[in-house]
Amino acid sequence: MARKTMKDVTFADGTIIPKGAFVTMATQPMHLDNEFYVNAEMFDPFRFSNMRAKDGGVKHQFAVTSPEYLVFGHGRHAW
Repeated sequence: MARKTMKDVTFADGTIIPKGAFVTMATQPMHLDNEFYVNAEMFDPFRFSNMRAKDGGVKHQFAVTSPEYLVFGHGRHAW
């Protein structure tokens, strides 16, 4: 996932990311972490279907973003 800063960003520790810089994060390690998904390292084509059936609701729908699955991004820009 990559984002371009539209203005200078200053973090609490004083780190500054200047306007126009690209910020990226590695999402694959999270998607392969057993803390987030059962048997995360194994391919399971029904992983999210099974999660929907277990949890109900819309949390694991294809078009719903979450901080656990960042392929499509997350936050207000992803709505």
